Amino acid sequence: MHRLKKRTLRHFHFDFKNKTYWKFILIFLLIFLVCFFVYQTYLALNYSIWDGKRQITLAVEQNNQLAYLKITPELNEAKLWLLPTNAMLETAYGYGEYKTFNLKKLAKQEDLDFGSFLQNSMTQFLGSVTDGYLINLGGKDKQPKSLLLKALLAQAKTKLTAWDLLRLYFFVNNLRFEQVEVLDLSQTKVFSQETLPDQSEVLKTNFDFLDKMVFRDLANPDFLKQDFTWEIYNGTNHSGLANLFKRIVANSGFDVVGVRQANELHDKTMIYLNSRIENPTVVNFFASYFALPITVDDGQTLHADVAVFLGEDFWQKYCSRPTSQ
Repeated sequence: MHRLKKRTLRHFHFDFKNKTYWKFILIFLLIFLVCFFVYQTYLALNYSIWDGKRQITLAVEQNNQLAYLKITPELNEAKLWLLPTNAMLETAYGYGEYKTFNLKKLAKQEDLDFGSFLQNSMTQFLGSVTDGYLINLGGKDKQPKSLLLKALLAQAKTKLTAWDLLRLYFFVNNLRFEQVEVLDLSQTKVFSQETLPDQSEVLKTNFDFLDKMVFRDLANPDFLKQDFTWEIYNGTNHSGLANLFKRIVANSGFDVVGVRQANELHDKTMIYLNSRIENPTVVNFFASYFALPITVDDGQTLHADVAVFLGEDFWQKYCSRPTSQ
C-alpha cells in the first residue's frame, strides 16, 4: 500500500512537470505568433506603396503574357490592357526589341530581376510611370480581382505589401461590371502585323495611336490637374534620351512645352523648380519614380516651371545594360 502510494505521488509529480512544460511551450508559441503578426503588420504598413486614394499602375505577367493594370479610385475604375504575345516591345536597359512572350526568358538569361525589368520596360513602352508589378501568375482568369487575389494568396511575386493587395482587391471587387475593363490591345489600332526577314509574323507598335490611348486612359488625374509646364534637357551625348523622358512626362499627364539639348554635359540628373510652384508635392511624387533630386532654381526655369536636366546617370540606370553583364 505504501509502495502504491509512493508510485502514485511520483506519477502525479511527473504529470505536473509534463503539463507545466507544455504550458511554457504553448505560451512561447503564442508570444511568437503575436510578435510575428505584429512584425508582419509593421512591414505591411511601413512598406506600403499605395495610399488607398491615388491611381496605381502595375506591370503584369501571367503565363508569359504581359498586361498592364490601372486602378483609379477617383474615377471608380479598373483597366487591364492585354499585350499580344507576338508584339515587339522595346525593353529597358538597352536590350532592344523582343517579343513580349520572350521577356521573362530574356531576364533569366541575363540574370536580371524580372519584376523590375518588366516594370521599367512597360514604363518606357507605354510612356507612363509604373508603380509596381505582379509576375509569375498562373491560371487563365484575366479579371483584375482574380489577379489581385492570387497575389494576395502568395501565388504571385510582387513588391506590393499584403495591406496594399488587400485594399486593392476589395476596391476592385466592389466595382460594378461596367467599371472594370479588360482590353486586348491586338483588337485595337495600336499594333499592325509585319513580316520579319525570317518570315515570322510579329506585331509592331503604332506609337502615335498608343500615346493617344495612354494619355486618354492611363494619365494620372492628379497630374492632369496641374497648370505648370515642363521642359526636358538632354545633358548627355545619347540622342533621343530627352524625347524618351518627355514621352513619359507627357503621357503621365503633365504639359511638356519643350525638348532641348543642354549646353553642357551632365553626370547627374536634376529637376529644377520655379519658385512660383508653391506646392511641389506632385512633382516630388513623379520624381520618386526615378529617385531624382529636386531643387528650386528660377535661373534654370526661364522657359518652363519645371526643367529636367537628364544626366549620364539616368542613361546608365535605365537605358544601358548593367555593367556586370
